[in-house]
Amino acid sequence: VLDRHAGAPVPALASPPKTWRGTLRGELDETMRCNDLEWAWYDGTIYVSSPARIEALTLQERGIKAGPWVDTPLNPDWANAVKHLAEVLRFSPDGCLTTRNDLPVLVQDVRLLPDHTLSYRADVAGERRLHELFDLLQNPAAESGPATAVLNEQRVTGVIRDCAQLAQQAGQRNVRVVVKQDLDFPAQCFVARNTPLGLAFEWAARMQGQGLRNDAGALVMDTLPACYGPQEIRVIGLQEALKLAPADERILPQALIRHVKAWYPDLFAGVECHPVRGRIVLVGDMRHVFAVQRVRDELCADLRKAREKNQPLDVKAWKPAWREDLEKNLAEPFRGDGSGQMPAGTFVYLLRQSGQFTQVRDAMLAEPGLMRARAARAIPALDVKGKTLGEALAALAEAAGARLVVEDEALWFRAAR
Repeated sequence: VLDRHAGAPVPALASPPKTWRGTLRGELDETMRCNDLEWAWYDGTIYVSSPARIEALTLQERGIKAGPWVDTPLNPDWANAVKHLAEVLRFSPDGCLTTRNDLPVLVQDVRLLPDHTLSYRADVAGERRLHELFDLLQNPAAESGPATAVLNEQRVTGVIRDCAQLAQQAGQRNVRVVVKQDLDFPAQCFVARNTPLGLAFEWAARMQGQGLRNDAGALVMDTLPACYGPQEIRVIGLQEALKLAPADERILPQALIRHVKAWYPDLFAGVECHPVRGRIVLVGDMRHVFAVQRVRDELCADLRKAREKNQPLDVKAWKPAWREDLEKNLAEPFRGDGSGQMPAGTFVYLLRQSGQFTQVRDAMLAEPGLMRARAARAIPALDVKGKTLGEALAALAEAAGARLVVEDEALWFRAAR
């Protein structure tokens, strides 16, 4: 039925088959979007009109079973997450489920009833999108690894001058790299220490505000949207971890979120992450998905080792071996030159050339923009007597107008916020 007040031509639609939801939904959505219209399936009829008239026609109380995602007995964290996601659900013009505040709300008056039904008020468009969210919870998107995984068997050490240097090393493994602009790393801002080449590429891209993607067998450094897609609701499954630690089912999603944010404090700053049964739901791009997958997979590897040794593993307190080693290194007493003073000098001299930080065992990276602006900054002598290595590094960062961040197996000097 075409509303005579719709105000735009709409192609004739064939009678919907029994499987109309799977066969016509995408075509209908695209047709309506192009004509600034909305559609509704109501009492066996497809109605087409303006969004306001469709909403007036079909806005009503509805419900959907949330039991599989909030558990029995009720898990309050999971219940709050499901309710919150319904309340903030939006649909972007480019066809993504999201939570952007600049888009209209789809679902109102959300309540979780005692029988674990999620009660809400919405029109058919809101109902469709909420069902799409629950379909995504049931069937998360197929997983893929980062584009650099093939390079991680090779390792790189030393000063990295530019992306071409990394590309040359990748070529030794018959991997073609395309860098769309000449990107350099000034003032020794990138120094690798036995770093997997694939991880070094990820760091290089991150330092330049770029991303990495596969394109016809080539590794391409490009813009973040081109490489990692839009900011949208994404779901990561935890089935393997739950098989390895079934007794931790009710705490595992939230524990894993805490670990992810500890590994990637800057990458996940401001990123929504929610635990539901056997899943983590986040609002972000594929960088965030890859990060969660990596933390989850390392936890699974350690759970397998613990099972083989017949030893328990506390998933809340767990840390990977690299993190434990890095934290032990940072907790060592700062040696420097043994005087208890860090001598005066420029930022880059103290960081790279003075020999003050030879006891650091991991890669130290600095943002290119920070080094361009601060490499030559004069730093006065600093009193570091009785300080740990981590405290001495943080004192140097503060004196240079920077901050020290532990993220993704490296020590990062980044601009102060």
